[in-house]
Amino acid sequence: MIRMPGHGLSGKLGHMDTREAARGKAPAQQDADSAREPADGQGAALVTYASRKGATVDVAARIAERLERRGVQTLCLPVEETTEVGRFAAIVFGCPVYNQMWPQEGREFLQRNIEALISAPTWLFSVGSFGDDRPLLGRTVRMEPKGIDDLRERVGARDYRVFAGVVEASQWPWYGRVFFRALGGRFGDNRNWPEIERWSDSIADTLGRPD
Repeated sequence: MIRMPGHGLSGKLGHMDTREAARGKAPAQQDADSAREPADGQGAALVTYASRKGATVDVAARIAERLERRGVQTLCLPVEETTEVGRFAAIVFGCPVYNQMWPQEGREFLQRNIEALISAPTWLFSVGSFGDDRPLLGRTVRMEPKGIDDLRERVGARDYRVFAGVVEASQWPWYGRVFFRALGGRFGDNRNWPEIERWSDSIADTLGRPD
């Protein structure tokens, strides 16, 4: 996976929630060590993300790693380290959802780079309590964060997905835990890696075909 010198995912793991690191769920750590580095990002795909507890870091890393395997030169960076977005040939952008919103740093990235997202083929994803692959909740889940439908239309997003993340019981009040379980939720790491990989491969397929 391509990364910028001195940053990248192996460095980012140092800021992850220690419970995340202990699980060994950082699929891109070994790939980052043998990463190829682009000259200037021109013609490459950008996978950029905001993350608070580390789960979204791993999802973004897996997407970038799959794109690389399929021959798509890819740079994977947090939004805080992403500059000159307009130089990239394609953009994949994702954030966790908290209280029906993306975190502030994700929203600020959109404000700064909305024109670049409009100009380039763009894919969006969220990481939440539930994934959109659930039969009964999928449609509701895809309505978050607030305003996502307007954003998808504005940037002409090729696709938008919501993937289940890591849900810690300790972060929920007792009534929230009861409601979560009543909806069929399961605490722990719920990331569906095969589904994430299939979506990533579909992006690579699209980028490999001329419009």
